[in-house]
Parts: sequence; C-alpha cells; structure tokens
Amino acid sequence: MVTMEINASKRTKAYQVWPGKNVFFFHGRLVCGPDPRGLLLTSISILVSTWIFTIYIADDLQNTNSTVVITICSILTLMVIVNLILVTAIDPGIIPRSTEQQSSVEDVGSSSKKVTVNGVQLKLKYCRICRIFRPPRSCHCAVCDNCVENFDHHCPWIGQCIALRNYRFYLAFLITALVFFVYIFGFSCRRIGVRLSESGVGLFGMLRSFPETLALTLFSFSAIWFLGCLAIFHSYLTAINQTAYENFRNRYEGSPNPYDKGIISNIKEVLFAPLPPSRVDFRAEVMPRWDMEDHEMPPHWLSI
Repeated sequence: MVTMEINASKRTKAYQVWPGKNVFFFHGRLVCGPDPRGLLLTSISILVSTWIFTIYIADDLQNTNSTVVITICSILTLMVIVNLILVTAIDPGIIPRSTEQQSSVEDVGSSSKKVTVNGVQLKLKYCRICRIFRPPRSCHCAVCDNCVENFDHHCPWIGQCIALRNYRFYLAFLITALVFFVYIFGFSCRRIGVRLSESGVGLFGMLRSFPETLALTLFSFSAIWFLGCLAIFHSYLTAINQTAYENFRNRYEGSPNPYDKGIISNIKEVLFAPLPPSRVDFRAEVMPRWDMEDHEMPPHWLSI
C-alpha cells in the first residue's frame, strides 16, 4: 500500500475542479447547466405573464372576485417556479468520470460491451471523454460535457439535462405551466369578449386600446400548444417507461422494451420511486492533478 501525504492547502472541492461545463452555486449544492439564457427567458416569460395578468386583466374582470383570481394565479406561478428551480438546480444524474489510474487498469480494447436486461441484450458504449462504459440508458451530453444516467434530453428552455434525478420535476413543471397558461388564456379571452361587446370597436380597436391583453392571449395560446404537446408526449413516455432519447433513436426497434413493466408500475417507477442519491459528491474534498504533458487538458481529480 502506498501512502501519500496531501498538503492541506492543496485541497479543494470537487465542484471547483469538475471537468464538465456545469455551473455551481452555493458551494456546489446547486448544479446547473452551462447556458442560463434559456432559463432566463423562461423565467421572464412566466413572471411577465403573471404581472400583466395581475395588473391589467384580473382587476378589470366584471362580476368576478379579483382577489380570488389573483390569489389562484399567484399560487400557480409559485408552483411553476418551484418546479423550474427543482429541474434546473439538482444533479440530473451525472456519472463520475474515471480517474487515470482506474482507466489504465480497465481493458478497453473493445469500444462496447453487451449486457442482458430482462432478457434483452443491450450494448454498453465506451465514453472516451469520461473513460467509462456508460450504464444502460445513459448518454454523454455534448452541452454539459457529462455522461448522464437515464438521459432523456438536454432542454434548451431550461438549460439543463433532463434525466434520472430531475425527470419527475420536469414533467411536473410542464403540467403546472400548462395549467398556468390555460388559466391566463381563459380569463384573457373573457376580458376580450366583454370589451368587444361593450365597445363594439372590433379587434383593431382592441389592439389600440388593450394591446397587453391581446399580446398575453396570443402568447398564452402559443404556450398552451407547446406545453400541451410536450406534456402529452412525456406522459406517454412515462406510461411505457421510455426516454425521449430512446424514442428518437428507436433504441428497442425489433425487440421489446426491457424496462416496460406495465403502465401502473412504470408510473410508480418513473415518478414516485425514491429519488436516488447523486453519484457525485460535488462538495467532497479532492486534490486536483494536472497533466504535466498537456496543461490544456481539464483537471483530473481524486477523492480523498
């Protein structure tokens, strides 16, 4: 056994030297994707929609308790934002990279291995970036530069991978956001109908008098179609226990899906099974090790 004394001053946290492209907050407690622009756009669209609805529409509804309408809208907004934060900020299922010592011992003469899952033979591909054989249903995300367990897709509107540990929150976000925009759309249409019947100015007159109402109505209508299609598609995938990546790649074409256990069991497994712990402790103390032959290489790290 070789004993190595590590200088305490050289110690750092895993998230500080993580070779992927993730952005970390609160000392590694929150794990986000590398590009926040989609998340920022999504958040602004939700908050601005709430603001327009509260200021211009809810207070102008006749024969309606505006306080109740605004309260329900606020609750829906809070639910959407909470689910959005959960999707964005937790580890989606990042798989640890192999250390140099581990990868040099492994025999990687073949770029793939075969395993049997519920009677179906699956191929495990070797990831040369992470230096591991990826587990079944895993994929290397080119945006985040990580192998991710039960990879579904990388969502540009959230800026994060959707995978094993945050998929249930993603589906909850889709459903709550859909309900939110249906709610806004319904009351917006009601206001337009009332104003048209009262003034008789027509749509062009409405556009000049109440442009914010028409803009919110059109935007919420578009959001309903977009979110509705996604919610239906992912509800279907949940029912058959399949990821979007597997569906697009026709992964099980010609053979049964080895993970399909029936609708009820699939829903329980995907949405209600205990959330597995993160494979990577991003707050663990590590020792960064730089490749002396190529300083452009990302830092490797060893847990201590």
